[in-house]
Amino acid sequence: MRLLKKTALVALPVLSLAGCAGFNIPFPTLPQQQAPLEMVSASLPQICREADKNPVRATDLYAKKGLSTTGKVQVVSEGFNPRYRVLLRSGNVSIHAGTDNQLAIKSVSTGKTTRVSGVITDVSYDHTGCSISLGDAKF
Repeated sequence: MRLLKKTALVALPVLSLAGCAGFNIPFPTLPQQQAPLEMVSASLPQICREADKNPVRATDLYAKKGLSTTGKVQVVSEGFNPRYRVLLRSGNVSIHAGTDNQLAIKSVSTGKTTRVSGVITDVSYDHTGCSISLGDAKF
């Protein structure tokens, strides 16, 4: 009987800790709500002035922000990544919009004016002028 009591006194704390270990299993997490996309408040000419001064700084300033603009479709093409690309002109700014959404591409036509929204991935300025690249474009 004395041995049983000693065993119980030693085993009880060990078993109680083992029981707590079962509660340490992480629960599956719910999918994270995506924060709303911050939209660019600057106009296209303002973005291009920044790009003319320093395209690296302009890309750093505007990348991962949303942009919505209207432009005339110049070219619709198919590639690899993103699968579909549309070149638009909005004034003297080239907008390079990419998407993998085939239905969205079917809604645009060369020579037509269309609205595009997407996430800025790159801003550049070279001898051909200002270019803004959009990813995840919607038409």
